[in-house]
Amino acid sequence: MIYKIKKKIKRYWIKKGHDFVLEKDIRSSVPRLTLSLNKGYWVDESVDISELINNEFELDKKFTKLRRNAIKDFHMSCYFDEGSDAVMGRNVWRRIDREGANKDETYALMGKLREAVIKAEGGRLYGVEIFFIESCIYLMTLYDLLCSGIDTWLVYDAFIVKVLKIRNNLKRWLRIQLRVILRIF
Repeated sequence: MIYKIKKKIKRYWIKKGHDFVLEKDIRSSVPRLTLSLNKGYWVDESVDISELINNEFELDKKFTKLRRNAIKDFHMSCYFDEGSDAVMGRNVWRRIDREGANKDETYALMGKLREAVIKAEGGRLYGVEIFFIESCIYLMTLYDLLCSGIDTWLVYDAFIVKVLKIRNNLKRWLRIQLRVILRIF
């Protein structure tokens, strides 16, 4: 926890030293991009992907901060672990605190969560290709911002700029780039 705080402070001073501010960090980038590709349009960030996954997983369970964190913690295992549910369950079993946990139940829950992820994100997962697609969309958006005269840094899925108030343009550029990518696929 202290490491994360120190890292945030360091990033703040680096940006401040260059007069940059974080304008936009794409929330739930991999799941949002997956759902966007499967729907054929950019899914706005007002849509809570973790809540969609929760609703597919157990609709009758209240969506709490604890459930959100659990979904976020295990999402990438469900998305990228290409083995069977048993293989994915074993991989998760190796890294969790096992006290009070049942191995077979863990395997079954991870399989159920993977199904919820697939349904909530539109029926198809892209595996590691999603990082290539994501990079293309964000780099093309960065290019458009720079060509428009907006000083911008792109760090993973965060756009850091000197000029505030580009959010509406950024959403428009992201939608345009997604349409370009959809034509390729």
